[in-house]
This record gives sequence, C-alpha cells and structure tokens, in this order.
Amino acid sequence: MNLASLEPKHIVAGVLGILFLYLFMLPIAWPDPEVEAEIPVNAVIGQDIQIPITISAWHSNVDIYMVRFYTDYHGSTAHGPEGLFNPTPVLEREARRFVGVWGYNHMTFPWSETIYVTVPLSRFAGEGLLGPGVLKGKVDVNFNYRPGHVGRYGPAHDYTQQRMLSVPFEIAIAER
Repeated sequence: MNLASLEPKHIVAGVLGILFLYLFMLPIAWPDPEVEAEIPVNAVIGQDIQIPITISAWHSNVDIYMVRFYTDYHGSTAHGPEGLFNPTPVLEREARRFVGVWGYNHMTFPWSETIYVTVPLSRFAGEGLLGPGVLKGKVDVNFNYRPGHVGRYGPAHDYTQQRMLSVPFEIAIAER
C-alpha cells in the first residue's frame, strides 16, 4: 500500500480513530493513584517538621484535599506531661470534583504533584502533649480522583471517587 494512494477521508478517519482510542479508551486502563510521604526518622522536640507528600498517577485528575497526622497512643513513648496529642489535620481544603464527560482531563501521561505539610511539634511540646521518645503513627492522605474504569456517561454524571491512603511512620523525638 502506498501512502500517496490513500484518500484524505481515510487519513482523517484513521487520525480520528487513533484520537478516540487515546482520549476515551486508554483512560479505561488508568491504575489508581499512589501516595508517598518522606517522613523524617528523627526530630527535635521544639521544632516543627515538614513532610513532602507526593501523589502520582497516569493522569492529572487527582486532588489531595485532606492530610491528617495520626499518632499511635499505645505504641508511642513520646508522651508529654499532659499525654499525647490527638490526630491532627495538617491540610484541609475544598476537594475538586470530576463531573461530566468534559469535567476531567482525558490525556494519559505520567503525572505527579508534591505538596508540603507542616506538623506543629513545637506547639504540641509547648502544650505538654509531646516529650522525648519514639512517636509512632501514620499520615492519612485523602484525595479525590477520576478512576480509569468507565461507568455511565452523561453531561452531569459525577465520576469523582474518594480514597484515603496511609503512610506509617516512626520518629525518634530528641530533647535537643
């Protein structure tokens, strides 16, 4: 077959077919997003820690809307004179939704976003809720995303899925 012998309508049909496969069929294979958090293994009692949280997916239809810092009361030894602090939200914002056929990005490409959250260890130490020792727990990351599998199509259908992924941690808290 000679490319020069193809009619323009066949070329246009082929390009539109490939575009349809890329924009509407390839998203069916999107895996769920993955989360990573770089939590330090050592911290000083009077200093806050900053945690970078990275979420990765095959598309950009992901939105982190809440991050909570949970402590394991019984597994931790870093109790202060007043006990140990309660689970603490370190990020709270309005969640993005993915509504309708055109309410999300159809493009498939490696995508990631890193956000930074600050855990106020100095405040907890000042309130008597943190002392030297080992602090165990998890960072819970709540996010909305557009899943790859197809469901009903419609101009107002909400494709948004919510998910929470946890990253465990163990931090040695020193006095100075």
